[in-house]
Amino acid sequence: MVRQPLAHCESLIRRDGLSPTAAARFCLASLRHQKRNLEQLPRCLLLPYEALVDQTTASVRALLDFLPPLQHLRTDRRFRAHNYHRQNLPLTNLNAAKIARLSADQREEINRTLTTDLDILSYFRYSLNP
Repeated sequence: MVRQPLAHCESLIRRDGLSPTAAARFCLASLRHQKRNLEQLPRCLLLPYEALVDQTTASVRALLDFLPPLQHLRTDRRFRAHNYHRQNLPLTNLNAAKIARLSADQREEINRTLTTDLDILSYFRYSLNP
């Protein structure tokens, strides 16, 4: 699973207290690791966060094709998860709201770091400006 880098960085800054630069470096390292997984593991599934929350039916179908024992997977409930709302939510795309929580300076610092590896962003079809 991967997630839009700015949204991923916001979580790392807020929850883990990372600097914007450290968050962006961690995000890039995570994307590189996921790329290696996709290229080297004999069987894996790429499921971007955005697909899971925006194309839930297709994502569940892909999950079930990949791992049939998940047949009882339910997406119509509210989930307890780490989110800045601190409440149970249905599957919801929080990317735009999370990115909006970043200051202009934080976004600039993150983007400056992400620029060092535009190829990995492109590989996952992400850009600096969502």
